[in-house]
Amino acid sequence: MLDKLYEAQKKMQEVKERLDKISVTGKAGNDDVVVDMNGNLKITSVKISDELVTLNDKEQLEDLISVACNRALDAAQNVAQVEMAEASKGLLPGIF
Repeated sequence: MLDKLYEAQKKMQEVKERLDKISVTGKAGNDDVVVDMNGNLKITSVKISDELVTLNDKEQLEDLISVACNRALDAAQNVAQVEMAEASKGLLPGIF
């Protein structure tokens, strides 16, 4: 049983390392705001179009950043869920 737990811990660490290398993107407002995030839910970049910045509409900018971040977060969570499910297959039957 301890061997299985050690193997599961090792697999989860490998998944975490893979997720650090996976990039997902969330976009909003005709790509006026683009947020990149890794599979471990860390934002790696935020890009805002020059056109949006020059509009001087703080409320719209805040809304679009929120939408783009949430879309990137959803994508990252989906990727993480798939990676974890794949890594845990057969390790601890009935637990994962």
